Amino acid sequence: MVENNNPDESWLNNYSRRGQSWIHDRFVKEGGLEAFFPDSIPMWIECGYKISDLERAFENADSAREGIDELVKVADHLLAEARKKEENGREYAAVEYYHRASLYYVRASWSILDDENEDKLDWHNRGLDAYKKVAELNSQYEIEKIDIDLPFHSEQMAAYFHKCGQEDAPTVLFVPGMDMQKEEFPNTPNNRFINRGMNVLAIDGPGQGETRLRGVCDDEPDKYQRAGSAAVDWLADQPEVDPSRIGVAGFSMGSYWGPRIAYEDERVSAVAVGMGCWYSKDILFNQAQPFFKKRYMYMAGMEDEDEFDEFAEDMTLYGIAENIDTPILIMHGEYDELQTREQAKLLYNNLAGPKQLQLYENEFHPMGGAGPDLMNDFVDWFPQVWSGEIEDDHAVAKLMPDYPVDSYIPSPRFEFLSQDNRPY
Repeated sequence: MVENNNPDESWLNNYSRRGQSWIHDRFVKEGGLEAFFPDSIPMWIECGYKISDLERAFENADSAREGIDELVKVADHLLAEARKKEENGREYAAVEYYHRASLYYVRASWSILDDENEDKLDWHNRGLDAYKKVAELNSQYEIEKIDIDLPFHSEQMAAYFHKCGQEDAPTVLFVPGMDMQKEEFPNTPNNRFINRGMNVLAIDGPGQGETRLRGVCDDEPDKYQRAGSAAVDWLADQPEVDPSRIGVAGFSMGSYWGPRIAYEDERVSAVAVGMGCWYSKDILFNQAQPFFKKRYMYMAGMEDEDEFDEFAEDMTLYGIAENIDTPILIMHGEYDELQTREQAKLLYNNLAGPKQLQLYENEFHPMGGAGPDLMNDFVDWFPQVWSGEIEDDHAVAKLMPDYPVDSYIPSPRFEFLSQDNRPY
């Protein structure tokens, strides 16, 4: 790897799509936070973000960086309020304020792709400190910060273990997407897994969040799945966990890593994924917004774009899905701009075990219009599998209608989707 100490000629400015970066800021100025992904805010709300906070940060922003700076100001305000609430003995309210502050600090840190950047490190550490207070004060259930040994690196993988309060309980390993970190999901004040009697282990996998800052990159095709298997190793040793009921859940790029973890580790007995990124990454890295490619190059620790392009060619479930017999729920938007509905159909057809495809009409990648409906089905898949409701020959493909419900896909290739209220 060639060293380059000139900031004007660094890898951050030396990849093929850098000339498109102005589009990013123009979209933010003209279209606001949802300019790239329509209906993304509802899913952010599912993570605990608040519309009022986002509007304060981005409604007058002329560029992405201005919006991020304003988001940090919002986080600073919330942190001060959290401390006041805690000092006055209002710990339940303090948890909410600390949680929101943590979300915005880690989101701001996420946007900077330089491990030595003082703002990135400062904001990231503030986010960790705020979430530490969430774990300390949360009265609904216990949250434990843990570090997991990795088979391929001397550093450990950072994670939070959300405990439902029972021994031998079913447990879900949550795999964040490319633009998420472990502090962002599950939503502590409304943890749907805990509410259903399940533990959750949320990780920063290779290339993500705190683990990336420790120097652990996602630079090999099987590295993330091996890290996931190490997380399963850790879970299997915990008294709170029933080793026979360990599942994996993931959104966006997590929908790609989740099946790979099941492929790697036969102890995974259920998988639920949404907002797919399963096959070719050409749309993601070469057609979608230019930040995506730069972002993943940072996650992979790669500065040479040709090297990264070669690496990305192996980021696919071709030849892998056919060997996965774990029950899998697939949730995907009909008009997802990163992975087509045809690719969702391909994954559904290729999977070897019990499977269910839910294709959401008129939804884009964030699937925000489906909102809580999607989230409830996502979480409820695991109890269905573990109760025996999902049988070995289960193969169901559904069109999830938009409102009004008399709707359909105008393509005969998708007649394999069941829908009771089709208008023909």
